[in-house]
Amino acid sequence: MRYHYPNIMIVLIFVLFNPLYALAITAFFSVFTKQISNLLIAVLYALSFSILLSNQEFLTNTDLGQYIEMYQRLNNETLLSIFKKYLSNPNGREFIWFWYSLFVGKLSGFSSEVYLLTTYFIIYSLSAYLVHLVCENRRYNFPIMLFSLIFLEVTFLVTSYDLWRNLAASLILLIGIMRYNSFNSKLTSRFLIYSSALIHTSMLPCVAVFELYALFFISNKNKDLLINYLLIIKITLFIPLLILLLINVQQLLIDIVMVDTNHPLYRGFDKYSTQNKSANPFAFSSYIRPIFLMFAAYFVFNLKKINKFDVYILILFIILEYMSHFSVAFTFLYSRATILINIGVLLIATKVLKIFDHIYIFVFILIIFAIRMYLFYTSPELYFFEEGGARSPEMSQFLNPINGLLSSIFYFYNPSFDSFQCISIPGAGAGFWSCRL
Repeated sequence: MRYHYPNIMIVLIFVLFNPLYALAITAFFSVFTKQISNLLIAVLYALSFSILLSNQEFLTNTDLGQYIEMYQRLNNETLLSIFKKYLSNPNGREFIWFWYSLFVGKLSGFSSEVYLLTTYFIIYSLSAYLVHLVCENRRYNFPIMLFSLIFLEVTFLVTSYDLWRNLAASLILLIGIMRYNSFNSKLTSRFLIYSSALIHTSMLPCVAVFELYALFFISNKNKDLLINYLLIIKITLFIPLLILLLINVQQLLIDIVMVDTNHPLYRGFDKYSTQNKSANPFAFSSYIRPIFLMFAAYFVFNLKKINKFDVYILILFIILEYMSHFSVAFTFLYSRATILINIGVLLIATKVLKIFDHIYIFVFILIIFAIRMYLFYTSPELYFFEEGGARSPEMSQFLNPINGLLSSIFYFYNPSFDSFQCISIPGAGAGFWSCRL
């Protein structure tokens, strides 16, 4: 029975406390005990964050509002009509995502609340499964990786709010690549990898890089790569050649498509191509950050054997960063693809914590949590709120320490809180407990 006590305690923590605090507490406990069920943590994590974000207010003239509007317009569509529209103009009509939206709509009567909750739950479940794969059968600490995904770098938290297609496609592609070496048959993995591009087009360059990487670097002998001079030379030659290939292919496509305004790909190319515009400004100082230092340290301390997934992320990181900063075309496409890279880099960077003693990991969690929560409370605007700001009702709801699963579920069921008294804490602006959806 004593082995059940830690899991019962974790359930109570998530039920009573805000998932931000609950996840941090769970990470603290995981430093000193392995008796916590990773599956239980994953379910509580996905359920808590999905309900918390579903309770937030949204506006119609934003990305999130447009997702809901597109979802509600599917009422008269069919699977075939959605696929035909994709063939006629692929821009923003990736059919796998709209098939999913149609499926949820038909089951729920096109309820916006169900669509929000379902989508958030799928995204956070995918992220938990990806972290599980990266942990390599408990070789790395699962709760600490989840903690880092939320707190160490906020790309995932920001994009999970309203860049659904982009983030879902990134997670599915990363899962497909992680599973590529786990199955005797590559069919399932390649299905995931290629389907990601049919959820969001920005995954196309990532898929192309993976196929070329798999051709030249991946064998079935083992899942790790032995770092030696030959491998370093291959990587050094592979990256610039692939960059040249991407530049020439994109220019060829532009020469074919952009001369014909009636071409079915014209609108998409016009959106993603940024010809005659400057690329994103490059600043070396932007890479002098803890996450990139941890990322580099992981490779330094694991020179003898590196996971093939890690090498792919390293190669893709260099290629996409170069293309997004120095290419004069499709910089918007490459910048959207860097969402995948930010998540991959973060997960690999967190692996370096394994070399440190427990007390140092505990201090790391404490410092990161304190800094991030301070920034959450003091930031004048946070991107994952439609009416963001540290003093807005939405922000108060999001940071309410006692906004656990119990209160979130009641809030989702009855946003007006007819049977509950709203709590107002002095100095918290609109109050810690927001009584509107």
